[in-house]
Order: sequence, then C-alpha cells, then structure tokens
Amino acid sequence: MLTPTSPKVAACLEKAAEARRRARSAARLEDREFWQQMEPKWIRLAESYVQTERLDDFIGPQKNQFQSIILSQAACRPAHL
Repeated sequence: MLTPTSPKVAACLEKAAEARRRARSAARLEDREFWQQMEPKWIRLAESYVQTERLDDFIGPQKNQFQSIILSQAACRPAHL
C-alpha cells in the first residue's frame, strides 16, 4: 500500500478510497462499474507521483547543474533560418 508522501499522493489515495465507497454503494450496475474502474486509475496516478518525487529526490542536487550545461550548449549552437 502506498503511503502519502505529498499532498498530491494523499489526494489521489483519498479519491481512490472515495471511488471504492461509491462503487460499493452504487445502485446501478453502470455506476458501480464506473467507480470500480476509477479506483485503480487514482492509485496508478498516486504511484506515478511517488515515482516522480523519488526521481526528483535522486536528481535534485544535480538538476541545476544539468540545466546549466544544457543551456550553455544551446547558446553555442548557431541559429538556423
């Protein structure tokens, strides 16, 4: 189970829980199916945020250095007409 590491992850997990509750209480089959499909989508979005945060934590210290290198290389290229 994911643990909320940020407000975005927490919000997604809350939406997933809400989708589960709505699926359980839905009277119509179509509504139940819709909410059952939504729960894993919210969980996948939360997982995506967690992975992005981990990547940011990993490359964070080098991020500014990489951006400086890329910008300096772009400035050295001749402009094309």
